[in-house]
Amino acid sequence: MSGIPPEKIRRYRYRRMGVGGIYVCIEHTPEPKKVVSCYMHLNSYNVNERDEVKAGQVIGELGRTGVKISPPHLHLEVRIGERHTNPLRTLGDMMIPPKATMTHQYNVRAQRARLRALRS
Repeated sequence: MSGIPPEKIRRYRYRRMGVGGIYVCIEHTPEPKKVVSCYMHLNSYNVNERDEVKAGQVIGELGRTGVKISPPHLHLEVRIGERHTNPLRTLGDMMIPPKATMTHQYNVRAQRARLRALRS
């Protein structure tokens, strides 16, 4: 079964649908260790089935389809083979280097404060 063309997706926004709502899945690497990312709760999307997607390309518009009470948000899922993974652990180092995160900066400041307290 093929997907709904992007130009016709708006008519489905307010219909009752599964918990993921309107979504797009992108296959990054083929078998045997297939890596797929899925973007759920979209308001609309801009890509057709079998389109090649490039880094930085807009694939969809943030939404809240598939949920009853929630602000617009994105549910990101990463699957490796048949296994769901934590996207942050799988893609985090590629997207946000660990040393650039607020958590890392907070931990460095806290560690420095502890060292200053010990020296005093």
